[in-house]
Amino acid sequence: MVCDDHRGRRVAFTVADYILKRLSEQHIDRFGVPAAYCARLFDAAPNHGIKSVVAASDHPHDLPTELP
Repeated sequence: MVCDDHRGRRVAFTVADYILKRLSEQHIDRFGVPAAYCARLFDAAPNHGIKSVVAASDHPHDLPTELP
């Protein structure tokens, strides 16, 4: 599938785009998961007006207590 990005360019509509589109429709403006195992999702987030929060560790004590 092809769509226009936030700059008006024609680009492929990916699974990451679908997930971020759905988050955006729910007025989510930032998200995060521990580590960077979903780097494509993080990379696509700015195209949907969403900020990503990447933690270096997945241990609960290492995660931020609140988002910036």
